[in-house]
Amino acid sequence: GEWQGRLTQKGLKPFTVRATIASLERSKQNTVHYSEINCSGNWDYLGASATAYRFREVIDRGAGKVCKGTGTVTLTPLTDDRVDYVFTGGGIASRGVLARQG
Repeated sequence: GEWQGRLTQKGLKPFTVRATIASLERSKQNTVHYSEINCSGNWDYLGASATAYRFREVIDRGAGKVCKGTGTVTLTPLTDDRVDYVFTGGGIASRGVLARQG
């Protein structure tokens, strides 16, 4: 589905993320875009625990110099339409809550 939310990261103003999770097998169908920092890429499904879903994020498009190459995104369901988002990688961490769109 389509997800969107506002994220916080040390040293940056809050920014928006939009993600489409379409396939657990084909990472190219799972796209992500960070608007204010102008970075885009894909999420490769790593697996799920009892409480969360994990993806490897690969950022390979964008003009923003703050774009990092890879990291781990952990999505923890809060309700059917909201997930807690945590990114770690490249020495940075960002977090927020994403809401299902549409």
